[in-house]
Amino acid sequence: MQFGRAHGDCVSGAQLCGCPSMDDYMVLRMIGEGSFGIVKLALHVPSGTEVAVKIIQKKEQSAATAKRLVCETQGLARLRHPHILRLVEVMESKETLFIISEYVRGGNLLDHLMEHGALTEEEARGWFRQLVSALQYRHRRGVIHRDLKPENVLLDPAGSAKLADFGFCSLDRGGPLSTFCGTPGYMAPEVMRLQPYAGPPADVWSLGVLLHALLAGSLPFWGEDFDAIQRSTLRGAY
Repeated sequence: MQFGRAHGDCVSGAQLCGCPSMDDYMVLRMIGEGSFGIVKLALHVPSGTEVAVKIIQKKEQSAATAKRLVCETQGLARLRHPHILRLVEVMESKETLFIISEYVRGGNLLDHLMEHGALTEEEARGWFRQLVSALQYRHRRGVIHRDLKPENVLLDPAGSAKLADFGFCSLDRGGPLSTFCGTPGYMAPEVMRLQPYAGPPADVWSLGVLLHALLAGSLPFWGEDFDAIQRSTLRGAY
């Protein structure tokens, strides 16, 4: 599978409505979609700082999803690392949840791969080292990502990688996890089998797939549908 992307329509806007405390923010344009919500670039008017705002409609989420959204904010709030996206604040109205984070201007790893193709080992080494550091830091603080992929790695103008999007995160309480989640092609075999699994090793598997993507420009396990991807992953047929 060669990489592809979905384009979001740009939008113009004034203030984020429905939440009085959001009046300090002005929408500039849409910049993408994250787990469970759209992401817009906004300006924090008092400081002149650009931020990314994930906008999540509560009525569109199930009870289980709502728990994961709380987990996302908890997971981000406890993390302070140079290669993990920084949470600025969380606000909500009756109908909408706003997750405000730092804005990383340089796009993401998927954008980079689409524009430049596969990386050399020397090019990939620096970013991979940063992601290993971020992964180790997160696991030591009990946060499992569960959706590692190039779209969720942002690049700042200085070339530094930042791990983003904690929509599928889980807080590690010492026991096995059971939720089937993530992105086909990056899932560990035990997740594919719907078995109880340990969070950190599943993340490490996905990170290895991401490294393959950086060096080869394609995924090691792929197929036309989920069943084909599952067969390829479980057989190790890359």
